Amino acid sequence: MDIPLHLQNPLYVATVDRLDAARPEDIELAIQQLKTKRVRFILWAPRLDSPCLPGHVCNDHFTALRNYVHSSYNCTHVFSDGDTLWQRRDDTTQ
Repeated sequence: MDIPLHLQNPLYVATVDRLDAARPEDIELAIQQLKTKRVRFILWAPRLDSPCLPGHVCNDHFTALRNYVHSSYNCTHVFSDGDTLWQRRDDTTQ
């Protein structure tokens, strides 16, 4: 749980990170869980949008997750460390 924001992780994994080499099926399951649980807020770290490091193998399967977040959520706040808070688009009027 993120204490300052009182957010709880709705996913079956503790974190989903580009550098953990998440498998495509992990990303798809994460997207399905976000949809099913109608997760209202997502805290997104800037490193998730970073390109792969030069000289390293890039197993970035995050394209589907990035696309889902950007199409289904609005960025509502940027924190001083660069993390962003995204709110589900159909919840922004509540």
